[in-house]
Amino acid sequence: MALGLNAGKIRLNSGDGDQVKLTTWQKIGHCESGTINDTQDSAEATTKAGLTIERAAKEKCNVEMALLQSGKDEIDLADDIGEAAIPLYLDNGIVDGKYQMFYFPEVVCIKNLKIEMKGQTFQQVGVKFTALPQSSLASVSSANLPADSPAYSVADAVVTYTGKNRYFVCIEIAVTAELVTLMTKLANPNLSDAQKDSIRASIKKEFDAMKAAVTNTNTDGTVTTAKASDSKK
Repeated sequence: MALGLNAGKIRLNSGDGDQVKLTTWQKIGHCESGTINDTQDSAEATTKAGLTIERAAKEKCNVEMALLQSGKDEIDLADDIGEAAIPLYLDNGIVDGKYQMFYFPEVVCIKNLKIEMKGQTFQQVGVKFTALPQSSLASVSSANLPADSPAYSVADAVVTYTGKNRYFVCIEIAVTAELVTLMTKLANPNLSDAQKDSIRASIKKEFDAMKAAVTNTNTDGTVTTAKASDSKK
């Protein structure tokens, strides 16, 4: 753990690459806001000496999202997922040269559809996911992440990311200055489709170049770097 007072490292914006895995990974559209809630209830007991003891009791974790409606796909999302337990991937963007993302091994979708129709307001579709606890700490192989994730890798470069709880894994990957520049360019709303495709192609090349070095935060808080050339040692 390395906490400090550096205003330049404070996260202001998230990414826009949130995805769910049905048969394959698919993006879930533009997310205006998202909230991860990992909370514990507490229980109290009072001894006969009059001392109160409070301990953590139940824990629950869910994700609430407001998607900007571009068509019926966002409206149909909860019905498409149904009652299945599926993986969820959340993109939290780049700050201080690090790309942050969250992986939930299993979530179930709870319908939370509420569309407000009025002038001068973007229409939103609410989606809520409840995370299911795993039998041990949540983890994921880099080969099971979305292919366009900077943490994705296969073959000799596969690593396992392990979280600090049973609900999700928080992953941070150091990214290059070039990738930060490309992501900033892609955020320009005035780009044509051809320009966006060109930048995305450059981003993919930069991602591919990063696959040789992947940073993993272990369960004991230490950080290791796995390289393709090291995996067979």
